[in-house]
Amino acid sequence: MALRFSKTDPNGTPTSQKSRRNVIYRICAGLIAASMLVAFVANFLPASIKQDVPTLFWFEAVAVVAFSVSWLMKGEAIPVLNDKPSVPERAPAGAGRV
Repeated sequence: MALRFSKTDPNGTPTSQKSRRNVIYRICAGLIAASMLVAFVANFLPASIKQDVPTLFWFEAVAVVAFSVSWLMKGEAIPVLNDKPSVPERAPAGAGRV
């Protein structure tokens, strides 16, 4: 995910916003990988501990949230670090006429 999301145009230089987004993508990818690894290791905990804490649920939740943040950032649904300026909405045709 981080490799695909952090690709830049080979003919241009990445903007500062793109560099910041790449950091977020790598953090999210790291969280997903760490969650998977810890969930795997937690599978081998003693049964007495696994009954008290739903470890798999929490690690899956962290991975899903990290994936969601990176997906929304890539789809520009989170406009904080977009390269393109936001375009103001246009008034409907004839709205200003009297």
